[in-house]
Amino acid sequence: MFFDFTTIQQELENQYKQQYDWGWFGDETTAKNTLKGYVALGILSKEGYKRITGVEYREARNQSPVAQS
Repeated sequence: MFFDFTTIQQELENQYKQQYDWGWFGDETTAKNTLKGYVALGILSKEGYKRITGVEYREARNQSPVAQS
């Protein structure tokens, strides 16, 4: 069976963008930290982070891969 991971990642990015726009990730800081955690885990690309948030992805020092709430 063949999996098209590019399509899957694009679909996830579209869902994350919609959730970000709706405020489902919380306030802006919490939302960005959650998405940064997804980048650290390899679920979201740095480019996808920029497309969703409108800002460049910058790695924070000592960043935990999972955002704390």
